[in-house]
Amino acid sequence: MERLTQLELDILKFAGRQRCVRPEHIEHRFEVSRATAYRRPGSLTERGLLASFEGISTGGRVFAATREGLATASLPLRPAEPTTWFLPHDEAMTSVVCELERQHVDCLTEREIVARGRMMRDGRHEFELEEVRNGRRVQHRPDVVCELPDTDSFIAIEVELSPKNVDRWRDILRAFDRRIHVDGFIGVLYVAGPDARGSRIAALANETGLGARFQLRQTSDLDLLGGLVAIVNADAAPTESVEA
Repeated sequence: MERLTQLELDILKFAGRQRCVRPEHIEHRFEVSRATAYRRPGSLTERGLLASFEGISTGGRVFAATREGLATASLPLRPAEPTTWFLPHDEAMTSVVCELERQHVDCLTEREIVARGRMMRDGRHEFELEEVRNGRRVQHRPDVVCELPDTDSFIAIEVELSPKNVDRWRDILRAFDRRIHVDGFIGVLYVAGPDARGSRIAALANETGLGARFQLRQTSDLDLLGGLVAIVNADAAPTESVEA
């Protein structure tokens, strides 16, 4: 097989870490021309390193790394199979990672979190929910995790494009609240789509002790870095003492 250029290898690694990518993601993430962003995935597909999925998106083709592509990129992940049902959420998660990594923020995708848990039995990025209605406890994984440089801390990111059951949201937010300062977790950033009832998420967050460690942003205004900075500042703020 013809040797990959550094850009092709970078694109392959990026695609492998996501459930799917579009040329627009590649253009934004690597700051390349539109022509390059369309041409390189096509070349990787011809070599069997990416799979092209057509007809599941009105926005054109989407790509995912094949088993051979993941091996070439040295990624211990399983191949993803994009579907029409989950595609909007998968594309939104990729957009979040694009925006953060182009600003040099270290991210772990849900796929990487799953693989880490499977291979290393590492539950650091998992949150236990107390689903008392079902009489059981389950583990919840964020969509993305941001590792903070020079610290052992991380911030969870949730991408919400449509409303969840309110009790489910409440369970997740309470799980985040319980984990503050455990395993390095310091806060959560929610990225809400126009139909996700972001104001309802914020109201539920206010029922917890998260305070400014909960931040909400809209998919139409991806000031994600600002949201992360607000969480870091809230975590660094001195705790107010209560006089006896």
